[in-house]
Amino acid sequence: MTTVDDSNDLENQKMILQAVQVLLERIFPLLIQQLLTQGKLDKERLNDLDYVRSIVFENSDLIESLKIGYIIDEDFINSAHEAIEADRKSVAIVLVATAIEHKLNAFYRSVLETYFGLSNKETTEAIRSSFHTKLGWLMTLVSGSPISEELNKKIKKVIELRNGFVHYKVTSYSQDDFDSENTGYDRLLQEVKRIGTENILELPNTLETFLREVEFEMDPNYKLAIAATEKMSEEFQSKTSAKKFDNE
Repeated sequence: MTTVDDSNDLENQKMILQAVQVLLERIFPLLIQQLLTQGKLDKERLNDLDYVRSIVFENSDLIESLKIGYIIDEDFINSAHEAIEADRKSVAIVLVATAIEHKLNAFYRSVLETYFGLSNKETTEAIRSSFHTKLGWLMTLVSGSPISEELNKKIKKVIELRNGFVHYKVTSYSQDDFDSENTGYDRLLQEVKRIGTENILELPNTLETFLREVEFEMDPNYKLAIAATEKMSEEFQSKTSAKKFDNE
């Protein structure tokens, strides 16, 4: 018979496992990449997972800074899902657009400073470029691989919708107009419906996948970091499965 305490223990274990998976899948690749680039991690010893872990935890301050960026993005995306469920589509659009902007800016911050030698100030100026620039010629210049036309079009549409909602002036309409189906605000909502909320909500992760692939091709250290992280993940899953089997 399963008790309340047993259920709580199982739930806590699931939360811990999920947190570890997030670290391995989203945080550790970036962390190991940084440590390799800074010369703090020996490329020749990446197969020694105990060595890799020891260096990682010696630099745990970097984990916190990387987690902050991840947590902020996840908060925006989770809040966007909640907004859709609450039928607050305009709020969801603003949150999704913000998450997209964060991911683009983080990519350019990393790439321009690490691979192009730009200063913090120069990188900040580049990040302040328009969305059209960051999605267009700047991406092609930096990566040699432009964003697909389909993804580019979808992101620009979300940004257009965000701007429409944020800068919408209700004072330009009478109350009768506002209650009708012909207002600018209503047309924005109809466009959201036409695109589909699920398509909109998945855009930040789709963009992140593309940006990861770009950086994977640009940086040999990132490739090494991914390989090392995959080995750590396999080891973790193996130990977790073995422990689960023993408990049963």
